[in-house]
Amino acid sequence: MRGKKRCTAGGYCAAFGAGLLIATVFPPQCILIFAAAALVFLGCSRVRIR
Repeated sequence: MRGKKRCTAGGYCAAFGAGLLIATVFPPQCILIFAAAALVFLGCSRVRIR
């Protein structure tokens, strides 16, 4: 049985830093387009698994 993976404070800080870097480099419209595409891709992959 697999144990639950816990995200440490370092993981949260790294994710926040990466998000902040992306937000400063790309315009908001570009980020929204990529986020929408990622959600569609995630939804399609979940449907295929079932």
